[in-house]
Amino acid sequence: MRLSRNIIKFDLECSWCGASVPEEHSAYKLPSAYVRAKESGHVFCSKSCGVKERHANLSPRQKQEYHNKIAGTRRSRSPEEKASSVEKMRNTWEEKSQEEKNDIVDRTLATKEKRGNKNSWSKAEKTMIVRLGEDYGKKRAAKAEETMLQEYGIRNALVKDSKFRGKAERTNLELYGSVHPTSNEEIKNRLVSTYTERHGGMGNASKTAQQRYKETMLEEHGVENPMHDKDIVKKVSEAYKKVGKYKAAETKKRNGTTPKQVAWKGHETKKKNGSYTTNKSEQYILQRLRSLLGSQVVHLYRDNPGYPWEADFYDPSTGTVYEYQGYFTHGKEPYDSTSKEHRKIVRELRVKAKSDKWAAKLHISIWTQTDPLKRATASTNNVPFVEWFTIKEFEEWLCTKIKKWLGAVKVRDNCFKLKNGLYAAHSTSSYAGTDKRVIVFNSDTPLRKLAKSIKKGTK
Repeated sequence: MRLSRNIIKFDLECSWCGASVPEEHSAYKLPSAYVRAKESGHVFCSKSCGVKERHANLSPRQKQEYHNKIAGTRRSRSPEEKASSVEKMRNTWEEKSQEEKNDIVDRTLATKEKRGNKNSWSKAEKTMIVRLGEDYGKKRAAKAEETMLQEYGIRNALVKDSKFRGKAERTNLELYGSVHPTSNEEIKNRLVSTYTERHGGMGNASKTAQQRYKETMLEEHGVENPMHDKDIVKKVSEAYKKVGKYKAAETKKRNGTTPKQVAWKGHETKKKNGSYTTNKSEQYILQRLRSLLGSQVVHLYRDNPGYPWEADFYDPSTGTVYEYQGYFTHGKEPYDSTSKEHRKIVRELRVKAKSDKWAAKLHISIWTQTDPLKRATASTNNVPFVEWFTIKEFEEWLCTKIKKWLGAVKVRDNCFKLKNGLYAAHSTSSYAGTDKRVIVFNSDTPLRKLAKSIKKGTK
């Protein structure tokens, strides 16, 4: 021990957790206190450690008496008092102006930054690492689980049918009118508005969250996207194969069916219930096709004997099959075995496929084998077949059809100039609503009726 300007410098270890007691500790500023602490061996880095050591030396009966005493000193509040307190705090905050709120937030951040603790958890984390080691989280979780098993016979306080969960649900019902606070529309809307205001959006829509994600990935793996890390990709591939094989074997063992049979049944059920989910591009194409051809156009059709695959769209009135090849496995255009560029792409994909790239294998299989077979089968069976590889291709095809139906002489930006001096413009066109002569139609407008009304000279 050394004295310097009335400040004691010392080096002690906490009797409970073994952490070094910081210099200038308030409990040992006087020399006498320092000497007594060192001689007795009872030195603690915090009040909490002192309480823990005293509690550890008590008998089970003394521990229970201590708990009862502490519980008796606490005044339990009724649900009405709790709700009133929460409402009072909320009203106090809402009464403040935006400038006052910003000022409070700025002062809080400035104080944390001044103390070197910008992240409120960083100081606590460092303390826990000193006391329990790097894996302190697992140790605390194991200790908590052990205590719950000893005291109540359950691993987690919120497991189904536990008295703790029931109490929490009853409290939430009294305070918020729902089992979970976030089920309350008012709280949900407030949460969304607050998060959006602070971070610029919810979840991945937040630029702050995106930046943090990238920084964490760069710090831990050296890449911004996990799929750019070869080790992660390899682990995901191995796990996918393992789980896939296991699930297939279990399904066959349990139901006596193969994965293909299960997939077919799922398809039929979803189609029957109208619960099939598709991407936005297909939904857009379906809407425009029904506008052009009629409501008889079917989505995801499989019952065509001349085309034994699932068609993206099918028109039963003409028997035409429409396919949208927007996924990367279909390529950017139909495969041509005589094209040097296409053969070069296939060679590059085969190199990737050797390193267990499932996407490359799938791309080769669909682009060079399955899709050409579909076209050949449709041609052999005289099934009208139309395909598009991009939305732009589809819209060009659609404009040609609309122009023919309406008898337009010119097309520009989805606006069709008609022979009678009128114009028909899609709602997305920049010409929509600019002139009384412009007839505006939407994506779901029946174009047959529109063409007839234009020929009659009425809208």
